[in-house]
Amino acid sequence: MAEMNSFWTTLPGILTGIGSVIVALTGLYIALKRGHKDAISQGVQPASPPLAKTKAPSPPAWPIIAEVTFTNEPLDWSTGSFPTEKTPRFDLRVVDGKYRWDIEYSNKWHRWVMSPFGSAVNFNVAVDMKLTEFTPEISVTLIFGSTGNEQYQLIISSNRYFGLSKSHADNTQMIIDWTPITVKFEPNVWNRMGVMVDEQLIRFYLNSELLGEYRDIGFTGGKVGFGVEMYQQGSAVIDFDNFQFRRKP
Repeated sequence: MAEMNSFWTTLPGILTGIGSVIVALTGLYIALKRGHKDAISQGVQPASPPLAKTKAPSPPAWPIIAEVTFTNEPLDWSTGSFPTEKTPRFDLRVVDGKYRWDIEYSNKWHRWVMSPFGSAVNFNVAVDMKLTEFTPEISVTLIFGSTGNEQYQLIISSNRYFGLSKSHADNTQMIIDWTPITVKFEPNVWNRMGVMVDEQLIRFYLNSELLGEYRDIGFTGGKVGFGVEMYQQGSAVIDFDNFQFRRKP
């Protein structure tokens, strides 16, 4: 009888122990299965969707300094014929309401024209440009922060690259190296390039989309303009139109 009582006394403990083992095994199975599922799902997570292209903001509500459509002869802008040894033909003239640059060049060459509208530190400048003819490669530059010894250039190349450079005296460095243009851009149609500077933050755009930005704590402002760069012998016809210049009060 004592042995019987001992058995029934210990049976609950045995059952409890067996139950604990079952619970532990079940938990281990669930944990292993969950870990396996997590490992699989982690490897097949969909890639993040591509970032939407950033649209250029509307021109800020800053006072308009100039809006030029080149409908008439722009007497305040350079016009005429300026041949040199490196550029046997360099004609600047107004044709059908466009500011046309007609160039033949024999070597690497860069020329620009500054606007007649003074300097600015915080501003928005934009111009339409069209590479009507060009052989072989050519770049159009939007110049800003020009002080005589120093200037910045947004460079748009006909081979669908852009860059941002800074020149000081005879030394030019690429602030943003040549980068493929991923926004809509066709060299032989009208394209609008723009630069906005606000409190030393430089943003640059092409066809209403942001190409990039750069903060330069040394930026102190200057004049704006546009120009052309060539890299080897060839010729080009470039049209400019709808120049707009706003200055922050």
